[in-house]
Amino acid sequence: QPFWDLTIFLGGSPDPSARENRRYVEGQQIYLAECDPKAVADLIIDNNNLIAPYLSLRRD
Repeated sequence: QPFWDLTIFLGGSPDPSARENRRYVEGQQIYLAECDPKAVADLIIDNNNLIAPYLSLRRD
């Protein structure tokens, strides 16, 4: 991550049964397992509750 000043992880619970998400779910699972973007993000936005997203800021 030496190339960016700020990284943001935008998360939410995917609906694998949704037609528009089917082709992306497996690729996303591999990416999350291998790269763990949430662990290196400066800002995490959890969109599981769209009315009130949860923001957390990493403090080193």
